[in-house]
Amino acid sequence: MYGYIRFYKAQLSAPDYERYKSVYCSLCHALADNFGQLPRFMLSYDLTFMVLLAEALTVFPQAGDALWQPERCLEHFGKKTAVAHHWSFLDYAANISVLLAEQKLLDDQTDKEHLLRTFGVKRLFQGTFRQAANNYPEIAAEIKAGMLNFNRLESLYRHNYKNIESLLPAGVQAACAEQIKQVLAPLLSCCPAAYNCTLAFAAVIGKIFRCLPLLPLQVPPTDRVELTTAVKKQLLSPCLEVIGIYLGAWIYLIDALDDLSDDLRHQQYNILLLSEKGNLIRQNYERKLLRLQQLPLLQRRQKHPAGKTLYRDKSQEELTEPQKQIADLLHTAQTILHNLQALLDQSLILLPWQRDAALIAAIIQEGLPTTLLRCNFKQRYQFDLLQLASTPSIDLPS
Repeated sequence: MYGYIRFYKAQLSAPDYERYKSVYCSLCHALADNFGQLPRFMLSYDLTFMVLLAEALTVFPQAGDALWQPERCLEHFGKKTAVAHHWSFLDYAANISVLLAEQKLLDDQTDKEHLLRTFGVKRLFQGTFRQAANNYPEIAAEIKAGMLNFNRLESLYRHNYKNIESLLPAGVQAACAEQIKQVLAPLLSCCPAAYNCTLAFAAVIGKIFRCLPLLPLQVPPTDRVELTTAVKKQLLSPCLEVIGIYLGAWIYLIDALDDLSDDLRHQQYNILLLSEKGNLIRQNYERKLLRLQQLPLLQRRQKHPAGKTLYRDKSQEELTEPQKQIADLLHTAQTILHNLQALLDQSLILLPWQRDAALIAAIIQEGLPTTLLRCNFKQRYQFDLLQLASTPSIDLPS
């Protein structure tokens, strides 16, 4: 995954931070228990949130606190952290981490990015990937089929997006909730490729969340527990799928938005630029990108005296036409991300929390907007430098 569903320490209380760290370390130990030490590098914040979600919805015995045992970790200089082992959703998340890492390598191989490193890592973890697929064959097959469809969509749009009207399979359309289609509707007018690819990627994450096991422990066979088990299997799986779809759409769009300025500068692929407006943005900024690369970093800093705000909101009258196009694209993406976060917040409120509801709410209500704010700041920084590079008063070296 991409690591965008994350926490910020300043936004959490001390007990919530310790709880999150315990879940994070538990997933790290689950990777080691299932696959050895090297696959620990596949740990991500996104799947830690999935484990935290499953743990918060799981009915534990009364002695649930005894399941967390303090253990030392070399990464934290031998400091003890409460860790749990061999829960079904921990093992599930560890295997999903490996399966998604394999898909990431295949995607890099298709894009011809870091080919030597990709080939080496793929050979090194070939047995690990095969073991994860054997452990969960059904979800592994669904992830593989979903990512193949997603990669096919991206490849077709990348080469000839104009002649593609609707390539999204009917199964993906049926799996995604109507709310997310309404939220993503602005993409249909400015970038249809982003709409279809976002739904395709979100459907894969939705399937992963739908298969999330919620009862990893043997509990006393009372009528109440049996009823709870039946209710969770019948009702919570579709709810978790919808939450996974919202999260998948948010992750895909924030990743595209986060890479937008870098992809513009290096003239690389970005789903948000696969449109008529995107092509126009590329053409208008091609010369300025070249000037920016020639502009020394020291000279950039000297043009912004101390105390001057580097970024300020400009009215539409102050913007040039290329700047308006960039502003419209950023505004559309950010509005969609805000709406997706609102949908996530509304969906999570309805779940039967057993614990950690405040921690999960903090990640969604405060963590996601902070990530978006940091991403927005990065885009403003890059585009402000583009504007600086096009200023006639700057004498660039020949």
